[in-house]
Amino acid sequence: MKKRVFQYTIAEPCHESWGAMTPTEKGRFCNSCAKPVVDFTKMTDRQVVNYMTSASGSVCGRMHKQQLNRDFVHLEEGRQPMFSLRAVLLGTALSTFSALPAFSQGKVAAVKGEVAVAIEPDTTAATPEEMTKIGELAIENPVCTPKDSVFSGKVVNYMYDSRLGEVHVTLFDEEGNEIATTLTNEEGQFFVTLTKDMQPFRAVFTKDDYFEEVYYFAELLTTRDLTVGMSH
Repeated sequence: MKKRVFQYTIAEPCHESWGAMTPTEKGRFCNSCAKPVVDFTKMTDRQVVNYMTSASGSVCGRMHKQQLNRDFVHLEEGRQPMFSLRAVLLGTALSTFSALPAFSQGKVAAVKGEVAVAIEPDTTAATPEEMTKIGELAIENPVCTPKDSVFSGKVVNYMYDSRLGEVHVTLFDEEGNEIATTLTNEEGQFFVTLTKDMQPFRAVFTKDDYFEEVYYFAELLTTRDLTVGMSH
């Protein structure tokens, strides 16, 4: 599968009352702006991304504050990825919404790099209306930047827990350009220096007679001392 990562932010909050809007199947209708407002607070991550990627033109929506300024992952149909430890790493990075809901409504933009609007944590109790924002949504891909100056680790045959030497380790940016490459040594170790100009998107591990492994930098909690499992 092809993986795309999106982030959303409300760039221009709307201060119209959510309760005063007319209920619709997908949310509310704002009579003041004469626009439909999609309620994303009841959607899963997949439903949010599917709606946004299929929408034509701008979208007005209402979102949890916890939905803003974080990664949404979209997997496009293609070859099923091989098993790897990256799923475990990703799982540890996931978190649930807090018990106390906070909402945002406004013009939501997905931006590259730092988000356009920082949502400060609430320090005092707020009414549901104060904890909401409404607005228009847009979408882009966030830039992948190195979490450290080093990409290192070891490659093993995870069936037999043996080290694998002469594994090709190749780093690519989001456009598919090769930006670095190396081979594992006899102990299966690899080491790549990441410069500040690099924007690595994925690392591909290949070896004759083994299935290819792909790690995405956006999913890694660290880029140091990884253990990459490969199989025949």
